[in-house]
Amino acid sequence: MKTIRILLLSCVLSTFIFPAMVFAEKLPPEARQALFKTQVLLKEKKALEAARILDQYLEVTTEIAPAEVYIMLGSARHQAGDKKRTLKAFLLGHERYPQNEQLCLNSAVVLYEQEQYFEAGKLFEKAFTLVVPSKPELLYQAGAAYYSGEDYKRAAQVMGTLVAMPVEQKKDWTRLAIHSFIEAGLLERAQKVLMTLLKKDPGDAACWKLLAKVHLGREQYAQAAGALGVSYRLEKSSVTEMERLARLYVYVDSPLKAATALERAYGTNRTLEQAMRIASLYASAGRIDNALEALDQFPHESMKLLLEKAKILYLARRFDEASAVLSASLKLSPGNGEAHFYSALCAWEQEHWKAARQEFNCIAKNKIFQNRASNALAALDDLENAKF
Repeated sequence: MKTIRILLLSCVLSTFIFPAMVFAEKLPPEARQALFKTQVLLKEKKALEAARILDQYLEVTTEIAPAEVYIMLGSARHQAGDKKRTLKAFLLGHERYPQNEQLCLNSAVVLYEQEQYFEAGKLFEKAFTLVVPSKPELLYQAGAAYYSGEDYKRAAQVMGTLVAMPVEQKKDWTRLAIHSFIEAGLLERAQKVLMTLLKKDPGDAACWKLLAKVHLGREQYAQAAGALGVSYRLEKSSVTEMERLARLYVYVDSPLKAATALERAYGTNRTLEQAMRIASLYASAGRIDNALEALDQFPHESMKLLLEKAKILYLARRFDEASAVLSASLKLSPGNGEAHFYSALCAWEQEHWKAARQEFNCIAKNKIFQNRASNALAALDDLENAKF
């Protein structure tokens, strides 16, 4: 929230100090004299001396101290870096002059500076009702204060009022409203504001990301994936972000889009494991040739690579090709149980019973495949007996 803090501090600088001519005629004589001296000292950067003059005035005067004294005293203490006493001066003045807009606003600003966000938000709201002509940005600052203090419900209420006003809406206002609605659980309202924004500026990647977050919160996963995909096309995304998008596509049963997302994430210089993830997704989408192409980028065939190819071919019911790949893999690792298992399955599907029995016998004592091999061999025995 740094941009908000900068905006609030600009309010401090613009409201603390008043020229002497403004209060020359209307103030009591002692107050007028003390304020004139104070202003001179502040211009000379002698903040402590300026504050001391006003403190002495408040101690001895029989006048009713005007609001300007508290405003100037708070300004002097602020310039001196005395945060605690700055707030004390403004709040005392606000207590005595509750309808004074400068004291209300300055109190709000210093409360925000000191991270007393709830109290700051209340006074920014009040300042909005005091300032004439009205300044909608005060509602924005109230919302920012509540949001900074994690009072999202109040932030949403204030920002809802602001974005409904018939004034030109600034982008910062709208963004804070959206975030407030999301955190307050008002997802449908956030979505409506986002859609309005995106109609005006469909190239705003940040808005598409927020829309994806809203869709996720509403369990609209397909829409969330679509919105996230748009945002990543509009601006550069990280590998982690694209992997997250791929998982979302998988969840909504869109493996082809997931594979495309991972191809973009990993680029051309990908690892075997990354290529296998892409191939698996292509295979799930029925794009067998694309799956094999993803793996064929690795000319040095390993056991892991050959097994992955064989599984893809087997699931595509391309048994002859799968058997050829499995034979090559068994030359690399003759005792590999998984390769024998899939070789047996390929033979079974092609009704090559003798070859199937031979492969199942190879893994009959393998702890991983023992039960499946035993069941398959029993079935082959039954099949053999049925012939007689």
